Amino acid sequence: MARADKSHWMLTELNRLNKTMFAIQENIRKVTADLADIDVSIREHDSRVRMKFEKDMEELEMYRAGAASAALAPDISLQKAKSVVILADILGAIESWSTDPLDQATDFTTLSQSVLFPCVWDRIMGGVKAYYFEDVPVAAGEVVRQGREMVKHYRSTLQVGLDSPQGWSFQNEVKDWWLNVALPLLYGSRDDRWDDDDCYTYEQMDTWKRKPYDALLQFPRIRDAYDLMKARSEEAYDATTLGEFGARCMKTKLEPIE
Repeated sequence: MARADKSHWMLTELNRLNKTMFAIQENIRKVTADLADIDVSIREHDSRVRMKFEKDMEELEMYRAGAASAALAPDISLQKAKSVVILADILGAIESWSTDPLDQATDFTTLSQSVLFPCVWDRIMGGVKAYYFEDVPVAAGEVVRQGREMVKHYRSTLQVGLDSPQGWSFQNEVKDWWLNVALPLLYGSRDDRWDDDDCYTYEQMDTWKRKPYDALLQFPRIRDAYDLMKARSEEAYDATTLGEFGARCMKTKLEPIE
């Protein structure tokens, strides 16, 4: 190969090598840039994952704290339900006073409710904790006994029902028994606020029994109490000795008036 041709060949090869090296360097720079982008993406992803993990852990701790607090906190709804169910069952046992299943003292119940609704039930549903019952009071049996004796007395002396306009004149007698005898037995003391409470009138109780829509507007807490009993009475029975109390009351009914 002539010297000139050899020099031209070498120059051509050198240019080709330079181009190849330039291309390799460009590829290296491109790969380096891509790796840098990947590294940034990985860092950003790691940061997002870490932040989400920390947030999830924080929410988990908050949930655990809330769950623990809820487990320790009393179930106010159930406490109210137990209280009104216990009172309703005591009154129901008095109503079913006689061994004659046909003689139910619903009139005594109505007159008693005219006293108990404003004096006790309204306070229970209003969240007055002193009026809550954890279980059936020890004196509940004695209250039922006295109440049944009252019913028998009225049955033997009156020709009209206690829930009639004429029978309503005995409201003060029934009120006096509940506020000065029965409720102090059940709660262990008397509440002086009862002296300032207004018992429901005959007209108000007639509205309660016969006009449900008007009753809802006039006595919202009492309506709420009945709704609560309907929703949670089974739980109230499971959480108390109401079943045993009812069984005992079944065995102590009085003989009917001859």
